[in-house]
Amino acid sequence: MRQSHRHREELHTLRCLTQIKADEREQKSRDRHRAEQRYNRIKQEVRGKSLVIHELKKQNQEVQSRLGVFAKLYDNIKGDRNKCMNLIQMASQRTAEMREKFKILDNEIEILRTNAINKDKLLQKSRLKHFHSHTVRDSLRNDISKVTQVLHEMRQKREEQKLNLGRLTHMINYHEQNLLQMRKSHDNAVQSRNDRGVQLLEREEEMCIFYEKVNVQEGLIRDGNIEMQVLEEETCCLQMITKEEGRQTDLRRKLVPCQRRLEGESTMLQIQLSECKERMLELEKALEDPGQENRARELEGNDPSPVELIQKIEQLEVGLAEREELLLEKDLVFEQVTRLSQRIRAKAENGKQDTLQLAKKVNELQGRIKESTRRMMAVVSELSMRQASAMTLQQELKERELFLDTCHRRLDQGLPPSEDLELECQHILRDEQRRRADQQEKDRLVEEEERSQLPSGVYTTAEARPNAYIPLGDTLPLPKPYGALAPFKPSEPGTNIRHIRKPEPKPIEI
Repeated sequence: MRQSHRHREELHTLRCLTQIKADEREQKSRDRHRAEQRYNRIKQEVRGKSLVIHELKKQNQEVQSRLGVFAKLYDNIKGDRNKCMNLIQMASQRTAEMREKFKILDNEIEILRTNAINKDKLLQKSRLKHFHSHTVRDSLRNDISKVTQVLHEMRQKREEQKLNLGRLTHMINYHEQNLLQMRKSHDNAVQSRNDRGVQLLEREEEMCIFYEKVNVQEGLIRDGNIEMQVLEEETCCLQMITKEEGRQTDLRRKLVPCQRRLEGESTMLQIQLSECKERMLELEKALEDPGQENRARELEGNDPSPVELIQKIEQLEVGLAEREELLLEKDLVFEQVTRLSQRIRAKAENGKQDTLQLAKKVNELQGRIKESTRRMMAVVSELSMRQASAMTLQQELKERELFLDTCHRRLDQGLPPSEDLELECQHILRDEQRRRADQQEKDRLVEEEERSQLPSGVYTTAEARPNAYIPLGDTLPLPKPYGALAPFKPSEPGTNIRHIRKPEPKPIEI
């Protein structure tokens, strides 16, 4: 056992030395490889720099040749510049001379322009005077013609007014009676309108109350629908949770038989381990007891060489490393899966509130969509009604157009537009003639009553005594009152009238 322990220690030291030597060899090979790479890199840099130097030499030669060409061009451009400067000086002298000439010409043009402006002003003044004289003449002619026309019109109006005075008096009385009747009818209509307005206000209040009740009921229905949808969503979430719990329980149930079998195997292995430990303690005690024979037993077989042991150890280490790598990979996969599951759980927990908010928004949108569809249906129905009315109006328009065409054709042929229109025209003319006759009869009766009525209100059939007369010598035949001594005319003016001078009217200024 001591030799085996010593050999093991030597083997461990040799293994460590071999490992150290292998590490040193690998480090030296790495340093050598790095030195070779650095040497090759430096060679490549030297080659690249030599090529750059060669290219720079070529560029320097090209630049020198270009500098020579540019120097020749500079000399040529310098000569041309001197020539241009001489030409510029000559041109500047000529421009100065031309500027002086232009200034002189500008002064002459200004003098001529001022003369022309003065002459234009004089001509304009003469034209204005001529035009003013023409306008004055035309205005005087127009005034004369207007005065003559006004005189003529006034004469015609005087004659017309004489005829209209009698008519207007009769019309005033007739309209006063109509106004009294219309006032009575207006008062009755106002009273009926007020009564109907009161009734309408009462009906509107009742309608407002009904509309408020309907709105309250619609709001309650809408809130109930929203709560129903929220409850349905909660039930869906709870169903999903119950399904997930059922799946987890199924998985646990599937894992129960395997767990029991593994627990049985672990208990068996623990029992065997305890028996092995007890057996090992007994063997150690027997091995330590010097009085007991056959306390040790030499193992049969051949011991493997150190090289074989090292190879076997390396194989075992490789297998152990592979197993450790697999274990680490499984641990990483397990950690990633747990992280993902935690994220998914957090998202699911956070998504519950989002789902509720989304459900509420969806409900609101559905309500808006329903309202918009109702409005659209109402608009569509109104549009259909309008289209139907438009179609009926179009049909009536076509019928009226056809009727109008037939009327035009009959008129072109010299016939009346239609038999119905002819009958209507005859009826209208007959009604107008009857109304005129009735009106004339009424006017005649009214005139007779007015003639027979005295200012005191007493009716009489005696002839009315005149209280005015029309003078013969006046240009305007206006009636004049007799005075206190009717039916005698007033006396002629006496001789004292010669001392009274008539006023002289002022001339009319236009």
